[in-house]
Amino acid sequence: MHMADALLSPAVGGGLWLAAALTLRVSAKKLEHNEDSSRVPLMGVLAAFIFAAQMINIAIPGTGASGHLGGGVLLAMLLGPHAAFIVMASILTIQAFFFADGGLLALGCNMINLGFIPTFIAYPFIYRRYARHLPVGRKHTIITTLTTLFALQLGALAVVIQTTLSGISSLDTSHFLLLMQPIHLAIGIGESFITVCVFNLIATTQPPQQHVPTQGRTATKRIFILALAAILIGGGLSPLASSQPDGLEWSAERAMLHTNKTPEPVDSPSSIWHQQLDNAQTVIAPFPDYSFRRTANDKHDPLNSETATSGLIGGGLCALLIFATSILMRRKRQSTASPQPRN
Repeated sequence: MHMADALLSPAVGGGLWLAAALTLRVSAKKLEHNEDSSRVPLMGVLAAFIFAAQMINIAIPGTGASGHLGGGVLLAMLLGPHAAFIVMASILTIQAFFFADGGLLALGCNMINLGFIPTFIAYPFIYRRYARHLPVGRKHTIITTLTTLFALQLGALAVVIQTTLSGISSLDTSHFLLLMQPIHLAIGIGESFITVCVFNLIATTQPPQQHVPTQGRTATKRIFILALAAILIGGGLSPLASSQPDGLEWSAERAMLHTNKTPEPVDSPSSIWHQQLDNAQTVIAPFPDYSFRRTANDKHDPLNSETATSGLIGGGLCALLIFATSILMRRKRQSTASPQPRN
């Protein structure tokens, strides 16, 4: 459900950039205040795992669409909302700047839709309220499923609202909404299954943020398992991803058939912004569309080996960004805590 630049006006995209930046600042401050460096390896390996999992688009039978794991609810269940948002923002940043996956203008929207909504709305209002102290079992599974479905439905609704507020798309809003919600319900069912399976595999019966031990042999073993899963998915399964359009693309294509609006002129201010940002992303991203950069005359389709290599590189970059961020936060905390020299 990566938002597309083409649906966004600069005003809406820029406003959500600001909202995402403020959420990142608050989340970083929260983690600085509640120092727990033992959680950093888990954050890093989860970033690599979710990055790899998001590369796997799975076809939805009978629809012609595909979907992939979002992972926001799973991250919140394992890390808590603030750390989860930082991890998701790191993944989306790597995707946009290194792989041209998700537009630069839409990056703030994606952080809100895939990060803020699952971690700061769905997780606290459903999962944390009703499943905080539940052991893994049937009731826990039901609440996890409801939380994930709610996050996907609210995220899909947010995309439609952001598109409508932007006012630059020729999509028919009512048809777009009626297509987005059911297809993301189907995607949510798949994501719920994956979330429950992964969580049950690594969880204990402790409170949510402590479900995965952060110290000792058990933590090391589980971190190793997640790292191995990230490598196998990113390097082995990513080339097998479905080429069918994702839920947003599928909905937009069909809503366009019912449009009665005039498309925005190609020389409008928004179109010029989109073109400039697209050109910048093309220059910046070293692995566009998870393949090696090619010359203008080279039209070959990406090779499976290129996709696999991109999956491994991307997962490593996500983990590296988490570790680099934690080091910067630790240094800032130490400099703030150090006594000031006397005059």
